[in-house]
Parts: sequence; structure tokens; C-alpha cells
Amino acid sequence: MIRIGIDIHGVADASSRFFSELTHLLVQTGHEVHILTGSEHTDALEQYLREDLGLAWTHLFSITTYQKQQGTPIRYIHDNPFMDPDLWDKAKAEYCKNHEVQLHLDDSSVYGKWFQTPYAKFYSNTVFEKKKKIGVIGGSFNPVTSGHIQVAQAVLNTVPDIHQIWLMPAYMHKFGKHTAYSSDRIQMLRLVETEKIRYFEYEIENRLSGETFVTFNRLLDDPDYKHQYEFCMVIGSDCVFDFDSKWLNAELLSHLIQFIVVPRPGFPLANYHGLLSKPPHILLKDVLVSDISATLVRERIQQGQSITGLVPEAVEEYIAIHRLYG
Repeated sequence: MIRIGIDIHGVADASSRFFSELTHLLVQTGHEVHILTGSEHTDALEQYLREDLGLAWTHLFSITTYQKQQGTPIRYIHDNPFMDPDLWDKAKAEYCKNHEVQLHLDDSSVYGKWFQTPYAKFYSNTVFEKKKKIGVIGGSFNPVTSGHIQVAQAVLNTVPDIHQIWLMPAYMHKFGKHTAYSSDRIQMLRLVETEKIRYFEYEIENRLSGETFVTFNRLLDDPDYKHQYEFCMVIGSDCVFDFDSKWLNAELLSHLIQFIVVPRPGFPLANYHGLLSKPPHILLKDVLVSDISATLVRERIQQGQSITGLVPEAVEEYIAIHRLYG
């Protein structure tokens, strides 16, 4: 008997006709089909799987429903469940091991590191007519501030072909601002997501070093992204004056991706003539953003001072509830 596991989002729904025929054939001939999902197990989910995707299955596993039954703390942010990332990531692997699933198909390599049973990454053959241009802002985001949001909004307002801004927190920050990822940093980023400003988990999920050259050299060749997106990096003008001398492989990096540089108080771009001062790089000389840093926010909290306006309202509330940085 064959036991196969299939992820919904990015696999079953990416090639629904194929998986509809495959799952029906397997079930009809006495094999096991295990549908795995992060969505909560509801009647509406089953209806979607059966009527919209045309799937058949013998087992249906929901990470969220399972973790609720285990008493795992779950927080809902914009109606999406959030829990300890490791508990979330390894749930599918544990399920497949316990149910002796012989092959699981998923669209994310993140889960693969937990698997002890056979696992394969599924790549859709979807062809995109035009890549979406994404501006990536990296940093510690400890916490995300109103300044970060202002920078993101400034780029969206002034660079017409930017589709979205993705906020990418570092896993291991190269300047030692923190030593590992924090669940709180991720949850605060989730709280500020909008249609145009998104959280991007790439460095954390892949446990990268924080070096921009290393990250983008990998990202630009990643089959999960390279066919859909064109990436550029958004940085503040305070970072460009030592770019040529201090950034790893600065010259190669300047040819690898486009940079969009946003002015920061005290670092006028009129005085900058380095590697990023010429096209295709973009200097937004007429844009003004507030000089708000995460360090300032942490210091004010430690001194018992207000941070109203320095961080988005939802982030201020989260910091107060969880008593962060005190």
C-alpha cells in the first residue's frame, strides 16, 4: 500500500487537476492520501478541498488544529495563526513519521530539514509573464519602528514599479545586535503587515549569516522566487558611506542587485559618490523620513519614557503586554 502526503498551499492548489486525478486514483485503489495543511480543520476547509480542488483523501492533518489540541499557545495575527516557529515547522515531519508516510510533497524547503521520512520539494510549472519587483528592507527589527514603515512607504510612493516591500529580519546580525531570531520580533512584524508591506522570513528560515551578499546570492537563484520576483534592496543613506569599504564583496554586490537609497538625517546623499551613486541604483534625494531607530525605542523603554509615535500602535501595545526591553 502506498502512503503519500501532499501539502495544500503551493502543491495541491498549484496543480489541482493533476492532484485531483492522482488522489482519486490512489484512494479508489486502496492507498492512503494524507492531506497536510496549516489551515484549521473546518467544514469550510473540507468543502474547499473537495469542491474547489477536487481532491480525495483518507487522512487530513491540520497543524493548527493539532497544536490547539496539544495546548500550544496560538496567537492570531490578521486572522492567521502564529506559534513557536519550530513547533510549526516540525509538525508535518512528526506526523509523516508517526503515520509511516512514504513520501511527502511540499512547496517549502523549510520543513524538509525536520523530516526523517522521504520528503520532496514540489515546483510548480507556472509561467509568470512579468516578474513582480520587490524591495527588501533588512535589519534587526528589534523592534520594528515607525521609521521602518516610513522608509517602506516612501519607496512605494516614489518608485512606480515596486510591487511590495518585504521586511526581512536577520537571523544572525553581522554587527552583533542579537545572537538569534526572536519570536517576538517576528510577531511584531506580522502586526504591521499590509497589502503592500510584508514580513519576509528568508534569512531566519534558512538560518543565514546576515551578510547581504550571501543572502542575495542565494535568494536570486532560489527556484521558489527567481521565476516570480525581481529583487532590489532598500537601505538608508547612513549605510552607503561605508558601503564600498565595509560591505562584503561590495563591488560584486553592486552589480548583483539594484539598491534604493532613502535619505536619513545627517547623511545627505548630495555628498555621496560611491558604488551605489550611479544607475541602476536609485537615490531618493527628495524624500524625508524620521530619524527613529530601534535602539532609541529600547532606550526610552528602559528609561520609563513613552514610545508613542516611535513604533506602530499595535507594536507599542505588544511591547507593553509582553513587557519587552524593560
